[in-house]
Amino acid sequence: MKEVLSFLVIVLCWCVGTLLSTWLPLPGTLIGLILLFLMLVAMRRVPSSLQRVARFLLNYLAIFFIPAFMGVLLFKQQLLEHGVAVLLVIVLSTSISLALTGWVAKRYIQSHTNGGAHD
Repeated sequence: MKEVLSFLVIVLCWCVGTLLSTWLPLPGTLIGLILLFLMLVAMRRVPSSLQRVARFLLNYLAIFFIPAFMGVLLFKQQLLEHGVAVLLVIVLSTSISLALTGWVAKRYIQSHTNGGAHD
């Protein structure tokens, strides 16, 4: 029963995020994820039932990529025409994301290991 409630919490965060996305310039799934994160931060722990539900969903994560794969198949011609540009955008955006994430993580670690000192 706790697992069902935990799953409903995840779905509720997703639904609220989707609703809020009509007023905010962010995808509803991202808003829902942020809401779930803030809720867990406020609780200062992750309930074990939510951990089990999340682990179950992550085990079957590949299934959630089927719609994206089907989209690639449906737009095969456009992808063939603009494939180099798409690949360049993917590589560039991934590189920027990785670099920014690394920089933020480094700053966070430095601020917590040096007593809050920044360079």
